[in-house]
Amino acid sequence: MANASGYDYFKIVAMNADASVRGKDGQANGVVKGIAGLNPLFSVPNSIFVLARGEDIYNVQANSKSDKVFAIITLATAYPGFGALGNAASGVGAGAKTTAIAKEVGVGLQEVNTTVNFMNDMGAFDTYKYGPLQQ
Repeated sequence: MANASGYDYFKIVAMNADASVRGKDGQANGVVKGIAGLNPLFSVPNSIFVLARGEDIYNVQANSKSDKVFAIITLATAYPGFGALGNAASGVGAGAKTTAIAKEVGVGLQEVNTTVNFMNDMGAFDTYKYGPLQQ
């Protein structure tokens, strides 16, 4: 392990951590992927892998248009992402009320993104990924 990069080590630890719940195809259970995806330490590298390689950190094909869209949205909403809308509004001289609304909208967008990505990681959209969105 002395020659492995930090990311390689991180990937090995992540794969071993969910080994007990792997399905018959050797992949992590969708719930495990969903829970791991809630953490930006997993979701951001995973999104980069999807965009760069067309597969996720679990080596599962993820090259549909919807996979790429989810990856871009994840990167855009990762910290500080949409949660920084309030700070941005404040920085351009918006009032306290506008800043508070912008912050609430930003946090809401992050929550929607988290929910959608959790569902995607669990496989909720698999039937649609290679349908009309793939065309």
